[in-house]
Amino acid sequence: MLCVAGCRGRDDAANRAAVANLDQELNPAFLAAALRKLGGAHFHSTARMSVTAGATASNEAGWDTVTTTTDLWLDRGGNYRIVESNDQDGGREVVLFGHDLSVALRYGKMIRRKAQDPEPERLLEEALGAPWSGWQVAAPYAITKHNPVDVGGGRKGEEYRVTKSDKRRRKAPKYSPGIRYWRSNASVLELNGRMIVDAASSALLKSELLVVFTAQRTGEPRSDGRDGPPEAVVGTVDVQTAIDQIGAVAAIQRPPAEELSLRQRIVPEQRDLLGGLTAAGNAPKDK
Repeated sequence: MLCVAGCRGRDDAANRAAVANLDQELNPAFLAAALRKLGGAHFHSTARMSVTAGATASNEAGWDTVTTTTDLWLDRGGNYRIVESNDQDGGREVVLFGHDLSVALRYGKMIRRKAQDPEPERLLEEALGAPWSGWQVAAPYAITKHNPVDVGGGRKGEEYRVTKSDKRRRKAPKYSPGIRYWRSNASVLELNGRMIVDAASSALLKSELLVVFTAQRTGEPRSDGRDGPPEAVVGTVDVQTAIDQIGAVAAIQRPPAEELSLRQRIVPEQRDLLGGLTAAGNAPKDK
């Protein structure tokens, strides 16, 4: 009996350590730093999210589904190019070149302007966010085992295998009512994942994660503008990522783009903007 309890305790401790490692290595800010440590790389991800309030996990009739594909090239100098598209005919292209940020919505013109911190880093982290979005749902129910692997090219890595626990193992992050509220109360029905992390840089080299969950999401707004009663939903998150061209991404080039033009506001517009900031008796007088 003591041996069983002791072995279980060691397994729990090992699982907590492995989950904590993935908490760090899947975090977009950490992944961005790890890619820089590699000398740049090409990151590719496909993220498919489905949700429904009127079907079961085995019947996708009536599901709302969106699949987003992201490619990111980060060069040795820290410049990057992001190309993102989804099957709802949306997407964007973002290029950071030096101190210039060029952005184009799908089918739109490329517009260039000076980059203003922290926007360049935020855009980079958004592009790397697919594995993290799935892990946030999976982590409270994750049983994780890992072992060393040879990832080729003389590189060593750690392979993590993720399956579902029969109960929640930690509290989910709290979110206020709104678009992410369901993450606070999601219960995982199915969970399968495999991640490979580079031993030297801790960069996520490859990941596959499938989560099926139930949750309560914020209800549709009522006529008075307040949220309606919570709505039960079933959903899936299916994320696959891979990194290649490690240390070999060609230098990002400055793309052809139109310069952002800022027109000066005329006096009446200035008055409208300032009208709510000044009391009636203290309004500025024309000279």
